[in-house]
Amino acid sequence: MCELACDQTSDWIMVDPWEAIQPEYQPTALVLDHVAHEVNDVIGGIAPYEGVPRNEYRRAHVSLLSGSDLLQTMSVRSPHPHRPTHPVN
Repeated sequence: MCELACDQTSDWIMVDPWEAIQPEYQPTALVLDHVAHEVNDVIGGIAPYEGVPRNEYRRAHVSLLSGSDLLQTMSVRSPHPHRPTHPVN
């Protein structure tokens, strides 16, 4: 549903199903790392303006925008003690 909405309405928003297809829980920071890798290393960064040549693309800084309810859950130690915690920047 999200892919369809983005395909029909935006040329700059994308949907990445990576997190949803993982066999187990992925910490938020690892998901953000994956998105940064896909945008910067696979796609090659972002265009600072329309029509810019690929060699002038810039690295994107991936951030998490959320409500305080989600941030509050992230301040608690990992529910999976066998997994190392990874800081979210």
